[in-house]
Amino acid sequence: MLDAAASLICERGFGDTRIADVAKRAGVSSALVIYYFGTRDRLLVDALRHSEESFYEAAEKMLAEVAERNVEELERMRRLDEYRAKLEKERRSALEAERAAAKAAARAPAIEPPAPEVPVPAVPAPAVPAPPPLAPDSTGTVPDPQTSTPAEQPAATTADATGDATT
Repeated sequence: MLDAAASLICERGFGDTRIADVAKRAGVSSALVIYYFGTRDRLLVDALRHSEESFYEAAEKMLAEVAERNVEELERMRRLDEYRAKLEKERRSALEAERAAAKAAARAPAIEPPAPEVPVPAVPAPAVPAPPPLAPDSTGTVPDPQTSTPAEQPAATTADATGDATT
């Protein structure tokens, strides 16, 4: 009876809904409707309460089903939001580090680049004079300069003014 009364209220409005119409729609007599509800106003108020309770029960059931199906999806969305927050925090940290570096660079004195190096001309090595030729020994052979030492080499002999040989 309450469902029939609620549907008639939706179709006709509160003022145009009659007890006889509710009884006919519910398939009962008008006397039975009056027996349970007493007045038309009481019937219509109870029908609206029943309709409201039915709506909230159906909505709660539907939300529970959606929540059961979407728990995993909601968890993924929560993790995605946490990841987004982490990236945002890292981005802010990087920006703060860049700003601090820029401030430090602005406060630091400018460092001049080193002057280019001037090439030094190459100085040629001094010429080493060739050693004097070795004098022949008493046998008339010239000693080998690679195997003999100056002590082994015979002294050069020269003639003095008297004609005597001196060493």
